[in-house]
Parts: sequence; C-alpha cells; structure tokens
Amino acid sequence: MILRRITKHVKEQNWFAVFLDFVIVVIGILIAFQITNFSDARREISELRQAEAALKNDLRRSYFNAKERMTLTDCRTEQLRGLSERLLEPGDTWAGTPMETTASWGERAIPPVLRSPSRLWGSRIWSAELSRGTFNRMDADQRAELDAVFEQSRSAELLQDRILTLQARLKVLSRATVLSRQDRLRYFDIVSEIDEQSVTLEMIASQIAERIEGMDVTPDAETELRIRDSIESSRAARQAAYGPCVKPMELFFLDPVIDEIAE
Repeated sequence: MILRRITKHVKEQNWFAVFLDFVIVVIGILIAFQITNFSDARREISELRQAEAALKNDLRRSYFNAKERMTLTDCRTEQLRGLSERLLEPGDTWAGTPMETTASWGERAIPPVLRSPSRLWGSRIWSAELSRGTFNRMDADQRAELDAVFEQSRSAELLQDRILTLQARLKVLSRATVLSRQDRLRYFDIVSEIDEQSVTLEMIASQIAERIEGMDVTPDAETELRIRDSIESSRAARQAAYGPCVKPMELFFLDPVIDEIAE
C-alpha cells in the first residue's frame, strides 16, 4: 500500500508527500528494529540467567572436588612414603602390598596399591555456552574469573587422569612377586611422578577453592539440606576408602562449618 502511494506521489511530482512517505517508512523500520533488539536482548538476558544458575552447580562441584583433594594430602603422603621406602629395600622378593581398606573395589580383578578420587571437573556448560555467545552480556571481570576457574578445573582433571593412569601401572605390586633392583627403581620413579603430579594437583585445588570462595555459589535451602543429609554417609565412605588420615572438609557456605560433603 505504501509503495502504491509513493508511486502515485512520484507520478504527480508531489515531492513533499514523497518525503513524508519516506519518513514514515524509515520510522517504521526503526521501530521494528528496536522491537527486535528489545526482544533479542530479553532472550539473551534470560539465557544468561539460566546459564549462570547452571554454572553455580558446576562451580560447587569443582569446589567440592578441590576441597576433597585437600583433605587427602596426609593420606597421599603416607601411602607414597611407605611404598617408596619398601621399593628401596634390598632383595628381590616382593611380598605384595594391596591397599588396606574396607572399601569395595568393584569388579577389579587386581586390587590397587594406591587410590585417589576420580571426579568430573570443569564445566561443559561453560564451554558450550561460551562458544554460543551466551556470556557476551556478562560483566567482563566476572567472565574472566569464571574462565580462569574452569581452565584450572580442566587442568585438575587432566592431572587427576594422569595420576590414575600411573597408579594403575603399580597394581602388579599388590601381588607377591620377584622384583629386581632395576624393577624396584622403575616403580620408584612412577611413585615419584605420582607424588609430583599430586602436589601440583593439590596446589591447583587450593587455588580453585580460593577463587570459588570469592564467588556467589551459596546453595538454596533445598540443596543445602541435601548436602547436610549426606554428610555422615560421605564421611564413612571416605574413611573406609582412605583410613583415619582423612582431614575434615570445611565448606565456607555452610554455617556451622561442616566437616564432610557428599561424594
């Protein structure tokens, strides 16, 4: 309709009317553009809020993983020190040294010599939504801090997997066998590498925990209640797996301080 009007006014050489029609068209386009922008902005903000809520769960999980690692430092040093001292003893006879624990080893045919947690770190949500641009409207400082936390979490997961692989290479030591001096030194090197990787992981875990404690990850009442309800069973499971060397776990968002968290 507006096109017919413009055509008519052009034929009539009514340039003032043509100008008015043009202004009307431009204003209409601008209004439609603003409405579209407003709608897109509301959608992006809504998606950002949903992603931020989901990220809190991932942050709490990384926080729990980090705090758990820090509670097991004494257990790690005790186990690695004892195993390394045995490997340096003279002789070729090895009596076997399965890990003493009341925890179940599942379907493993060969019991482990060492044990450490296997957890999911990082955030698949962060990686996916970051590539989609969901966090473009997030404050730049907050985005940089979250990126640093999840980058450290990914590093922690890689170190964890490396440690688990090295521990699996020591399972032969759970059986009585014959070990030459060369074999003993080779396994000692593996134990040494586990020690170094573990120290690095614990340092990263400490940094992750410190960063997250500066963020708003306080759970809602329902989640907090679920955490508290699982404390006793978690403590028992951890002690069964690692022994009395396990330290208490302190969580900054629970008052009073709770000494355990769900696995």
